[in-house]
Amino acid sequence: MVSLKSRDLAASKQIVFQPTDGAPILIALPAVSKPTDETDDPAGKLSISMLDSTKAATVFAVTGSKGSHFDQATFLMPPDLKPLRQADTYVWFSLPADRISSLRQLVIARPNRAPDVIAVPDVSKADESKSKAKLTSDQTGVGVGNLGPYVIKGTNLKLISAIRYLGKPLPIRHDSDGTSVTIDALPATLTANPGIVDLDVEFFDGTQQQFSVPVKAAKS
Repeated sequence: MVSLKSRDLAASKQIVFQPTDGAPILIALPAVSKPTDETDDPAGKLSISMLDSTKAATVFAVTGSKGSHFDQATFLMPPDLKPLRQADTYVWFSLPADRISSLRQLVIARPNRAPDVIAVPDVSKADESKSKAKLTSDQTGVGVGNLGPYVIKGTNLKLISAIRYLGKPLPIRHDSDGTSVTIDALPATLTANPGIVDLDVEFFDGTQQQFSVPVKAAKS
């Protein structure tokens, strides 16, 4: 016998039992009358979207609202799936091409909640051009001695996993719509002298790209 809160019932189509010596067992939940207003809790409303797709793999993001606790999420199915990046409101993961065709659902466990069963989107007709990141070159630059913050603009910049200067990662923040990434603090050596400084931009699919930062002398 099990009991489900209205919020969990509204957000879940199945329940998952984990035997001590076997694979998880998925059981469909029957239709019920309209849940109570408790389902208005935004933390119970989840969505899944494709971030990047190549012939080798596809990167997805499961997102919720504040209080979703995805920073503590783990995957029950498939059990070997590891997050690429996770925070309170999202978890990112990658599926190789040979698994997407056979995997129809994910099961995610979060603290003090019933496991979430999430359908994997069909990526067979995905427009690859829409899933690529594009950096907009900086025509303005920064002044000598400027320590940030510094904003890089473009499209699909949520695909950036790290930005490095001389091999060391810089502190970055992604905006909500993927059109900019902010470097909170620039190293003093980066803007010490006028010229062009190259940053190494890394993406979740393993590719890299250089981004040039013009450092300009102060106007006299």
